[in-house]
Amino acid sequence: MSDTIEKTMTLQEWFNEMAAPEYKAELLSAEEICAKFAWLIDRPVCCGQLVEVRNFIGASYHAECKICGKWMHDVSVQFGNAWVQFLPEHVDDNTPKRWIYSYGAK
Repeated sequence: MSDTIEKTMTLQEWFNEMAAPEYKAELLSAEEICAKFAWLIDRPVCCGQLVEVRNFIGASYHAECKICGKWMHDVSVQFGNAWVQFLPEHVDDNTPKRWIYSYGAK
């Protein structure tokens, strides 16, 4: 008997099943999205000011320009007011392509 959980679903497959229709998209790496936005990965600046970056236990999971509304979000971690939810064990999250983004609506 093995203690290893078989990874039966990619992160992209899981996201396609779980996301609301308006958020469904190809997952990209943080570097790919920063290149689209012309943000530096280690110190993103947009509209003349630093982008707000949220972290959890040292890892970034959300970045947003408070001026124009561009944002990027790591879909592998979900937050509520008093809880954190990680991916189900059967989802293979060993990929840098875990981010969605928007050019904002402001």
